[in-house]
Amino acid sequence: MLLYVSGSDVRDVVGRVADRFPGSTLLMDTWGNWFLEHQGDEGSPLKNLEARIDWGCDDPAVIESWAPGVRLLESRTLGQAPDAVRRRLPLTLRLMSPVMSRTRSGKAYRLNRFALG
Repeated sequence: MLLYVSGSDVRDVVGRVADRFPGSTLLMDTWGNWFLEHQGDEGSPLKNLEARIDWGCDDPAVIESWAPGVRLLESRTLGQAPDAVRRRLPLTLRLMSPVMSRTRSGKAYRLNRFALG
């Protein structure tokens, strides 16, 4: 849901979570700026959504600088998702994700794991 709020608000949320839950793990997805630029394009799955993406992140490592002790442990595309995650995806997405991960949009969507404090 963080993609629908401003970048400064996302930064604030990450900082608050890091302050309140030191020693924990934060899992979050990031959508690259490609999605911001193309969300209204014909054929985009986001075109018909009323909500608009307001924040993009091309490099999840930059989130480490948002709060003390935040460290990016892992960042993967959907096609690189761990088997435990992939098994829970719908069959069509499981079959398409390795190919999608080679496209610009597929590389722009990432699953991330951060250590806090």
